[in-house]
Amino acid sequence: MRFAMRWSLVMAAMLGSVVLAVPAMSQQVLRREPPAGQLKAGEVILVDDGRCPQGQVREVTGARQQKTRDSLASATSGSSRSRRCVQRPR
Repeated sequence: MRFAMRWSLVMAAMLGSVVLAVPAMSQQVLRREPPAGQLKAGEVILVDDGRCPQGQVREVTGARQQKTRDSLASATSGSSRSRRCVQRPR
């Protein structure tokens, strides 16, 4: 009988942790796109800035930054971020 009670408690704890973890896995939707240099290469964010049709948001993917060989050592260039409209996550 004690084994059954312990097993039930363990299963309830596991189920509770899964239920709490599911909302944490959903991606946050931002109101504005972050400024240049704030997204890591390959990082994907969702932005609801009104530029996509109703029920969709913009998916923005960070681009790889490359150092330039100009006189400014901190200047960067490279491909721009990619943007596309996708269905709003639930």
